[in-house]
Amino acid sequence: MPLYFFVIERDRSSPDPPGIELPDVGAAWKEATRVTGEIVRDLDGTLEVGTEWSIQIQDADRKPLRTIRLTSEAHD
Repeated sequence: MPLYFFVIERDRSSPDPPGIELPDVGAAWKEATRVTGEIVRDLDGTLEVGTEWSIQIQDADRKPLRTIRLTSEAHD
């Protein structure tokens, strides 16, 4: 099975995550969306305006395949 990495970036990059073997990029996307949903669900009111957050799926060669981004903005 192919190896995928899920790199989470907030104000800084997360430590190098361990790879996860999954059947294909579709399964990796499903896992990334599941993790994103858990993170958003667990927000406790501390998300500040101007925050940028992302999770990037990378293949075994660390090539970016897909990215989910969360950005909060003020429109004053």
